[in-house]
Amino acid sequence: MILVTGATGTIGSEVVRLLAAGSEDVRGMTRDPSKEAARPGVEFVRGDFGDPGSLAGAARGRRPSSCSVPPAPGFPSATRRCSPPRGWRARGKW
Repeated sequence: MILVTGATGTIGSEVVRLLAAGSEDVRGMTRDPSKEAARPGVEFVRGDFGDPGSLAGAARGRRPSSCSVPPAPGFPSATRRCSPPRGWRARGKW
């Protein structure tokens, strides 16, 4: 399963759509998952970069492959290492 942060934003929502269309299992992190309609292959979970405690639960057991965090006042600055899911390079998807 692939974790996509910012899953309801402009970039993140497209990443979620493309991954799900490619038969990947996706966990989409959003501040309010109750607003999202159920989609096959997509699990929406709560996570907010302004609430570090929520990130551990959203990311538990997942590898981030799309980190889309716009610069904003009040958000802790951190460099995050994002890597493609295992096997994507070999399958020519990355």
